[in-house]
Amino acid sequence: MTIYVVDGSQKGLVMGAGVVEVNDHGFFQPYHFTTYHVEANSLLSEIFAFESVLTIIKKNKEMTTTIHIHTDNNTVIKLFEDDLKNEHLSRNSYILGLQNQLLLIKKFARVSVSRITDNLQPIAHIAHDLSRSYLKDPNIDLYMPRENKVVASDSPLPSNKEKKIVPVSPSPSKKEKKVVPVSSSPNKKEKKVKLQIKREGSSWKLLANGQLVNKHSKFLTVIEQYVTSHESTLGDSLFIQPCGDLDRMLKAIKKNKKVNTILTRMNKALV
Repeated sequence: MTIYVVDGSQKGLVMGAGVVEVNDHGFFQPYHFTTYHVEANSLLSEIFAFESVLTIIKKNKEMTTTIHIHTDNNTVIKLFEDDLKNEHLSRNSYILGLQNQLLLIKKFARVSVSRITDNLQPIAHIAHDLSRSYLKDPNIDLYMPRENKVVASDSPLPSNKEKKIVPVSPSPSKKEKKVVPVSSSPNKKEKKVKLQIKREGSSWKLLANGQLVNKHSKFLTVIEQYVTSHESTLGDSLFIQPCGDLDRMLKAIKKNKKVNTILTRMNKALV
């Protein structure tokens, strides 16, 4: 006999599954899984946790004749215990696929799905903590709801400082004196670049002053490639300023060594 205690959790677009496998002798094996969904919710995370159990069972080389799966979610029990007893299959293709997998396993073992019992509560706490392992991910903030989508500084409209003011001479006959700003590097034209990031499918698009300059499937790589290609001019004639979501995301994962390197280069440019 093998006992599985499962739990699911969800935060933002991330879902986690915690599974504890207990054998006849009381020895147990912990597992945790993470996935992402555009419409992640608590119930879906519990179903994902059940899917994780099926994955473990199918990979187990020592197939047992009796399997007890314990969950604290009544909907999971209904879908994979009560409905199958009544020969009622779901119309949802995802759930139907899991029901069919369970029916196949039932050809080789007796399987039950029920609520967690009192004597299994200590194991249930372990499963719960395992389901939240994704919280250790340094990039976790990327998958959280975005409260501030656009900041004022990202507006494509020029600010008052950017507008050119043409002085009107009170006397055309008088010669106007031209004021030439002193530059630390008069032979080089300074350029300020506002970097923004956008998600498109499975890729990240990097925009410089609104223009696409790089595209990559990895968030950090798309920025590093751009900064590296312009490193020789950073702090000299090119000033890079991360804006909006890019600025927020970089600050959220600033403990990452790779991010620190990128931020150091950008800070060098902004000195």
